[in-house]
Amino acid sequence: MSPNIKMLTSKFQTRNPFELAKCLGIIVIHSPLTDVKGFCQCIKRTKFIYISDQLDENEQQFVCAHELGHLLLHGGVNRYFMSSCTRLIPGRYEREADQFAVDLLWSDEELREYQDWTIPQIAVRLGISEKLAEYRMLSVIPRLTGI
Repeated sequence: MSPNIKMLTSKFQTRNPFELAKCLGIIVIHSPLTDVKGFCQCIKRTKFIYISDQLDENEQQFVCAHELGHLLLHGGVNRYFMSSCTRLIPGRYEREADQFAVDLLWSDEELREYQDWTIPQIAVRLGISEKLAEYRMLSVIPRLTGI
């Protein structure tokens, strides 16, 4: 788990991305978005997270955590601008935001109960990709490689 996550969860005593956003002065807006689940934006030093109101509660939690990751790790770099107007590749930023989200949403202690589960089972239980489940479980159970 990243030091940023440990500092945030310790300082604000929560893993809830909506509560963290509020504590950090980030405005979260639920909106009828099309083609995207969410995005973040900075306007005149004010940070916003927009989340599709069509998502279920678990998806909204993940999207909020993911966008929070973008704002905290990447200074709110706009992915759409990056992919359409620059030569930067957004894949790294998306992966880092996804990893931030899973690190934030599930503590090592919570995930230890799944140590005997397979990665596909964990992914289904958490509602994330197998790749993200493996990433997150490797920090909980380092010997996981090869299971």
